[in-house]
Amino acid sequence: MTDLFALMPNRAPIRREALEVDEVDPVGLFLLRTRQPDDALIARIAAQTGIDLPTVPNQAVSQPCFAAWLAPNEWLVQSAEVEFHQTLTKACGDHLHHVARVDDAYVQYDLTGSKARDVLAHGSSLDFHPRVFRSNTCAQTLISGVQCLIYRAASGSRWTLFTSAAYRGHIRNWLQVTIGVN
Repeated sequence: MTDLFALMPNRAPIRREALEVDEVDPVGLFLLRTRQPDDALIARIAAQTGIDLPTVPNQAVSQPCFAAWLAPNEWLVQSAEVEFHQTLTKACGDHLHHVARVDDAYVQYDLTGSKARDVLAHGSSLDFHPRVFRSNTCAQTLISGVQCLIYRAASGSRWTLFTSAAYRGHIRNWLQVTIGVN
């Protein structure tokens, strides 16, 4: 019988001068879709969850939990609250919506350090310069041919990359090759 855990890529942090990459299994990750959210719905969600859902493309918030604008009427939300999907569903009330827990479908890479921006720029055509890709912004792009969501934290030197868990090994290998760690 094959040991499936032996087939998993090494999950130890990747470290190199001025850069650290941590692979994280995201916990409490949800997709929220609503139909034509109005100001009243956004306000109700904020009042009941504390999250001011971004309504401008490519914006994100990180307090009290993470929420990123993915598309009109769609957000990726992360909360440590165990039953957050129920809280979010209750906040949406009878407004047409869908909340799906997706933490098993994604892998998260946290990149910190002054070289993080350079690594991301190596795999994407986006401009990661701070004048263009400001703090608390996000963007969907291809990294090494794989669809990813990239978020730049308020700290400025911390970046988070979300991608399909199916590409965990590919993205990790790409990171190791790009950084020069084998």
